[in-house]
Amino acid sequence: MRRIQPGWQAAGALALALVLIPAAVRAASPEGAGVATAVSGQVTVTHAVSPAPQVLRFKDAVFYRDRISTAARSLARLLLAKKALVTVRELSELQLIDEAGTSTVRLALGKIAIGVARQRMRPGEIVEIRTQNAVAAIRGTVVVAETLRLPGATDLVTRLHVLSGYIDVTTPGKPGAPPLRMFAPSSVTVTGNTMDRPVPLGAAARATLLSDLQLTPSPPKRVLEGLALGEQARASGLARIITGDGSGSDERLDVQAPPADVKAPAAPITPPTPRTPKADPSSSLPFIFNNQSFNTTGDLYTVRSSSHQNISTDFLEATDSAVTVGDDVLKVSGTMSSTTAKPFMSLSGSTLAAEVLTQLHNGTLSLTGTLLDAVNSTVTADLATVRSNGQLTLGGRFLHAVGGTIGAPDHLLRVFASGGVAGTGLGALFDFSGTAVNVGSPSGGEYFQVTGGSSTVTLAGPLLAAAGSAFTLTGSALLDVSTNAIFTDTTSQPLWSLDGGSLQLSPTANGFVAQNHGTVSLHGGLLDAANSQITTSADFVLGTGEGQFIVTGPKTALVSLTGGTHQIATAGSVFHLVGKATGHDPVSGLTLGTEEPIQHSGGFLDLNSATVTTARAVRVDTALLQASAPLLNLFGARGAQLTTSGNAIDLTSKAKVTNTAAFVAMDQSRLTVNNTALVNVAGASFLRGGGNLVNLANGSTLTINNGVVLFVGGGSIVNISGALIAFSGAPGNTVNISNSLPYTYIGGIPVALTNGALASNVAVTGTPIKNPALGTITPNKALIQVSGPTSKLTIGGN
Repeated sequence: MRRIQPGWQAAGALALALVLIPAAVRAASPEGAGVATAVSGQVTVTHAVSPAPQVLRFKDAVFYRDRISTAARSLARLLLAKKALVTVRELSELQLIDEAGTSTVRLALGKIAIGVARQRMRPGEIVEIRTQNAVAAIRGTVVVAETLRLPGATDLVTRLHVLSGYIDVTTPGKPGAPPLRMFAPSSVTVTGNTMDRPVPLGAAARATLLSDLQLTPSPPKRVLEGLALGEQARASGLARIITGDGSGSDERLDVQAPPADVKAPAAPITPPTPRTPKADPSSSLPFIFNNQSFNTTGDLYTVRSSSHQNISTDFLEATDSAVTVGDDVLKVSGTMSSTTAKPFMSLSGSTLAAEVLTQLHNGTLSLTGTLLDAVNSTVTADLATVRSNGQLTLGGRFLHAVGGTIGAPDHLLRVFASGGVAGTGLGALFDFSGTAVNVGSPSGGEYFQVTGGSSTVTLAGPLLAAAGSAFTLTGSALLDVSTNAIFTDTTSQPLWSLDGGSLQLSPTANGFVAQNHGTVSLHGGLLDAANSQITTSADFVLGTGEGQFIVTGPKTALVSLTGGTHQIATAGSVFHLVGKATGHDPVSGLTLGTEEPIQHSGGFLDLNSATVTTARAVRVDTALLQASAPLLNLFGARGAQLTTSGNAIDLTSKAKVTNTAAFVAMDQSRLTVNNTALVNVAGASFLRGGGNLVNLANGSTLTINNGVVLFVGGGSIVNISGALIAFSGAPGNTVNISNSLPYTYIGGIPVALTNGALASNVAVTGTPIKNPALGTITPNKALIQVSGPTSKLTIGGN
């Protein structure tokens, strides 16, 4: 049995008393909800099958439908289903309920703290705190809940305090109302059915909040301050309980505070210089730092090309420590593997600085679990470089970060020179909650780069998922796949998902790039962001130089934005497809681009109640684009808003774009195009639509300032089988057009013929404006501009 660092520092740092339960206790009744890990004072439990209250003791099992009460100067802690730790303050009463995939802690009176480990929760599973007038849905966080009735007040008051992660709060008295999402650290008060605005929760307030949730004797003030500023030790301790190997060890983290006369040893303590293991590698691992400062030059640990190390332990643990490594933390040129389910490296309230966290140079590293778990910690290093036939294989995540800061001067992950990464886990390879992630420098940098030779990345789950995190990039791209490299993700989930938080790129940085014969193969979309803020200037999705995005899954949009206000590609295009190769097109008779930088039958941009400002949405240059869903889809209960300063859909030169559906679909939404066309077809390009060009439904508004709905020029050809504009749903749809172009009516549509354009090259038949009673077009201005004697337009109106 290996113990955590001796002395009372570990106990003080754990402040909320997280206990590893012996096997005999963990094996309590299979119908039990959990076990009492600590009891102080008088605590009673009332079982549903036995209404008489009974004394609750340490190691007693607790069951669903139990009621637990604490008397004055009493406290209890319950470990529930190995995934949640509940601390019950004095004069409190709660009940445990489990139904339909939701575990509920019903707080009738008093105060509790609950920590939930997200990695132990099943997909779709929720833990709830429920009071008489509020419900908090938890998916992996730390929350303190209070319910009380103030003197002289008739309404019950609930106070919810988020200490890490986030929660969704609703009030039962307002069914159907959208939940309030609260991110740490913050508090909200619910009085009756009225929910106040959340307020920040400062360090002093957190210390006060936690002061009555301690077992006696109380920990020293230093410990409480450390907890209030981060709670990293409690989260780390909870992770140890839940992700243990199940061996039933009696190992215990003592939660009692030290006697008053016990003094903390002087820090820092420098551990001995690490050595390369020989016969028994696990004898020297892991490196454990507890309230220490460690500084070394060179690499922390090296596995040489002739070495093969198979271990069953983790590699590094740091709690409340500062670790500085001159070069790489782990450099593998040989072979290394670990079968432990624990994180290979874990940081809690610590700092780690190095050149590269994990460097594989012609080496192989295989892990069963997560490579790095960082809780309220600061990491300053490039996280991984895999090169020269190196191979990284992960059964779990690469990184799970809660709070703290990740700062990478160049990249989070770089794979080049025939390197390879394989992630077999179904969860996100990089998982962030409330974390600040800063990557790159003025000289360049990418979040993820896969390049050169036969370099590959193959994932069974998403690349990145984040909640309430802030991402910044100073460099060239979020994801850059180039020079014959292949990036493959087989999950139907989006490659990136953001829940809250922000993403900000420097002016020259692109988003997702496939270039120079690089291939990105997906089964889902590229990005799904909810209630986030995205700020970029250059192209956001760029396929060029025979690079390709190939999407084989359902027709989900490549980029989906729900809520939030965004400035995306304000000097570029949200999607930019660039090719070089051309060939004769037998349908149009033109010479058109034959390269297909994005192969995707679904939509490109979905806006669900989101607001986006951009220069152009889709730009196609000497390339082929084939779709069967709207390229731009605006909808949502609150309506979406899209504003462009250039052509929304722009075919610049020798482009071929086909679509069996509408090119633009709007539902309760607004789209504004300034000084250009909604759809621009120029440079001897060809656009063919099997449906309508634009659909407006349920009071949508299309505004084009000093432009037209459709421009056809430079010898281009447009063939639309459906209508130019189709109205549907509730009435009140509006198209506002402003321009000074002279026009003539062709098929009932005002068309401007410029630069020698011929009316004989324009055919408008059928019903070019569908359901006119459901919308208005005002004022009478040119809707279409055809420029040049060889440009042609056909609208079938079917």
